[in-house]
Amino acid sequence: MTPLRHAALTLAALLGLLTLTGCGDERAPGDVTGSWSSEEEQRGDTTIVRTLSGSVWGDTMTLVPELVIGELDGDAPYVFGLVTAIDVDSEGRMYVADRQASEIRVFDRDGRFLRVIGSRGDGPGEYQQPDHLRITSNDEIVVRDQQGGRFVVFSTSGEYLRSWRLSGNFFTSQPFHLDTRDRIYNPDLRFDLPMESLDRQILVQIDPATGQVLDTLTPPRTEGDPGWVELRIEDGDNRMVSRSNVPFIPTGIATLTPAGGTLRGLGSRYALHLERPDGTVLAIERTVQPVPVRPAEGAAARQRIEEGFRAQDASWRWNGPQIPDVKPPFRWAGVGRDGTLWVQRYTSAREIENPDHDPSNPAPSQPRTLWEERNVMDVFDPEGRYLGPIEMPSGFSPQQGGILTSDELVVMIPHELGYHQVVRYRVAPRSDGSSGE
Repeated sequence: MTPLRHAALTLAALLGLLTLTGCGDERAPGDVTGSWSSEEEQRGDTTIVRTLSGSVWGDTMTLVPELVIGELDGDAPYVFGLVTAIDVDSEGRMYVADRQASEIRVFDRDGRFLRVIGSRGDGPGEYQQPDHLRITSNDEIVVRDQQGGRFVVFSTSGEYLRSWRLSGNFFTSQPFHLDTRDRIYNPDLRFDLPMESLDRQILVQIDPATGQVLDTLTPPRTEGDPGWVELRIEDGDNRMVSRSNVPFIPTGIATLTPAGGTLRGLGSRYALHLERPDGTVLAIERTVQPVPVRPAEGAAARQRIEEGFRAQDASWRWNGPQIPDVKPPFRWAGVGRDGTLWVQRYTSAREIENPDHDPSNPAPSQPRTLWEERNVMDVFDPEGRYLGPIEMPSGFSPQQGGILTSDELVVMIPHELGYHQVVRYRVAPRSDGSSGE
């Protein structure tokens, strides 16, 4: 096994409820005004860019919907069940994997349905449940079908090109990565190591032109204590270990980047290190005000974990770190299609009624109330300049399919009525009168 040095990630984003903020005079957490002020420091191969005040945009940006695909009732191609991936080719065509329908649908830039690529089955050009897809530099569509245990590759016209079997027998919600040299990095596990071993997680590097496994790599690691509680159940030779991250523990982030390097974020302060393939490092720093964890907010988060574990073992007791009093500076960071850096901030939360609460269902997933944060993403250009914050729809979670740039977003969102939509947004200053509603 060799250490991971060069790899890439096409940024994925999943938006939750379609609730855009930015109306009236209300200001969102993270708002900044005025011209950008910074200082720069060089330490060997590391360039440190510190934002002191202001932003390049000079305003909090908002999202203006320009195209929405997806209906509750309508023609079948426009009704989505469970969208698990989306990508856009060089001509602006959008490819949407609907796991519930077991289809990959293609739409043009104006949202018109063009075709379905492939079909359900076990033969050539077929798949069982497409769960993720990526588009190569020569516009080949690489589809992962974990249910069918393989990758399948198509042309943009829908022609079947080739397929190969997945290595291992590991099912994951994590996307696979595609670097600028069109090499696949697919998450997998080493089953010869104990479940507790961090080295058990690997990335399998694959050549999509042949399906050949090129290497087995160690994924980038986060820094610091992972901060979790765990449940162990043993029954004879059978062992089960379940873990849950302790909310608001500052564990940091580590991810692959489109340029062929890694992005690491320190969990205890607002600091990001972009490690480039040439060995140079861009360090981005920004001072932000700490956000407290409200006592009821922390108690609710702990209760959900306790109820979930005790449903499996009634004697289980909390066995990890306590929930902190202050939230980390950010919860996620990644690199967009245009090289911009996106940082999802923690913000103050408010308690709201859970629309899915069922008094007759005592499950932890059905609490009476939820804690909702305003959703703010900080955006930096590839040189570390702080462009400013963008207001995002409530529930944004950068985990599955989509494209982020400083001008435009193409993402999938679950509608409040339960179905999925694909939305293209224009990024616009809030002060120009755009409300996004």
